[in-house]
Amino acid sequence: MIRYLHYFIHGASYIYINLFLFIMHEEVNYSTTTFSSKGILSHCERALAAGKNGALSVGIRGTNGIVLASIKKVPSTLVEIESIQKVFMVCDTIICTYSGLSGDFRLALEMGRKIASDYYRIYGRYPYIDTFMKEFSKVLQEKTQRERRPIGCICLFAGYTQNNKYIQDAMASIQENELNEDTLVCDVSGGDGIGNTVPLLYQIDPSGSVSSGFSFAVGKMYKESSDFLKKRCSVDVEVHDAVVISALALQEYSEVSVSAKEISISVVTREGVQEYTQEEVQNILHSI
Repeated sequence: MIRYLHYFIHGASYIYINLFLFIMHEEVNYSTTTFSSKGILSHCERALAAGKNGALSVGIRGTNGIVLASIKKVPSTLVEIESIQKVFMVCDTIICTYSGLSGDFRLALEMGRKIASDYYRIYGRYPYIDTFMKEFSKVLQEKTQRERRPIGCICLFAGYTQNNKYIQDAMASIQENELNEDTLVCDVSGGDGIGNTVPLLYQIDPSGSVSSGFSFAVGKMYKESSDFLKKRCSVDVEVHDAVVISALALQEYSEVSVSAKEISISVVTREGVQEYTQEEVQNILHSI
């Protein structure tokens, strides 16, 4: 009897010790706002992983516009692929795409459209892309502080903003009495004048961290796609060439062979937003 009691105590001690070591080495998530012992928010890291596991999307900033392209991931053969959309309009001057959870992106898109519509109602025009991103990133960042789950997607946004060099040159002209202030205000407030706006491309992750650059790739195979874009794209690339490069990147680094109906491409320029049809995408793929 004493021998069996000894075995029981020894076994129980072994279990408790291993359980204690397991708890010490595992991260315990008390809430979405609690930092881990490594100084990270585990929920944001997992949301970022969800974005990286989505279908590949790329963005390229050209001298005369920005291209956003994405692969349409079909969940079932019974789904009509024409009904799937991957590049969306936030407003008349801003477009976006994503990689990750489509349901979370729809929520993010609604928040973005509300920001743009509120700005239009107050100022009579849609916001510049940099102004929009400041407000949008603030909304996403607040989700990590109010016990709410971060969105499980990584988004790309494209649009135009004021050309600071143009404004500086205009201010210099005012000082030289070559231009009056009323003309300057008219030129920079409209956002449609040729030469006074420049294209910008942004990437934003679930934590609300924003990056601006000439090219981005998000989703599966994003590292290889990013290296490909860096080699193919230059600072002075034009939007037509950027469309071809983006289609080539999606074709090269998709998990399976993709056709024209599985690729969504849109371009934003000073003239507005252009969504490429299936026939136009097919012609681009044939030209590669």
